[in-house]
Amino acid sequence: MKNKFVSLLIISFVLFSQNLYAGVTCDAEKITQILIYDSKIVVRQGNIYRGLGFSSSAKNQDRKLSVIMAAKATGDLVQLTYPEGYNCSEDNYGEDPELVVVK
Repeated sequence: MKNKFVSLLIISFVLFSQNLYAGVTCDAEKITQILIYDSKIVVRQGNIYRGLGFSSSAKNQDRKLSVIMAAKATGDLVQLTYPEGYNCSEDNYGEDPELVVVK
């Protein structure tokens, strides 16, 4: 009985946590380039340039940049999740990712 409860709890947590980051999740790819402009940071994954939307008011700006730079240095894959409506197959510099995952 206890094992069924634990299993149900874990499944519920996984299902619930996936809904926390509803949005558009782009494929995990290596960061091949980081470009830093006056108030914006752009990364290149494959042939696509993705804006990280960083400005002085962006949430967790330093943390996201640190994670991206570490992933670039180690060659790890990075998966970015953006708000609904984002197109992962086109260059886009204006959106701030909701979630950054290093794989």
